[in-house]
Amino acid sequence: MASANHEQDSYVFNRGHKSTVRLNYQHFWMKQLCGYLIHPTIPTQSPNIRIADIGTGTGIWPLELSHELPGTARIDGFDISPAQYPHRNWLPANVILHVHNAFAPFPQEYVGVYDVVHVRFFLLP
Repeated sequence: MASANHEQDSYVFNRGHKSTVRLNYQHFWMKQLCGYLIHPTIPTQSPNIRIADIGTGTGIWPLELSHELPGTARIDGFDISPAQYPHRNWLPANVILHVHNAFAPFPQEYVGVYDVVHVRFFLLP
């Protein structure tokens, strides 16, 4: 799924190297502060679990989470721009990163299919 004008969509920060480092640092800081990626009371060991990460940024959260879940789990990351995504060849088989504006309706194929929807550091103007 792709937004035809993702490069024209507004984003309050830039997408350069320093911003990528900032996003990844925030991820590691939050993981260290909380002690987990998904709260331990949320069941995640179902072999067919589906998880969505909205505003995935660099994809660091789904990348790390993929190592904690069964290999049959599916994690979809969504962001308005793919500019900070790692190369597709670097992604585990169960992680797929999509281009989608979270303020636009999601296609029906993504509605009601997720067991967990993750949203973190989502800023609104």
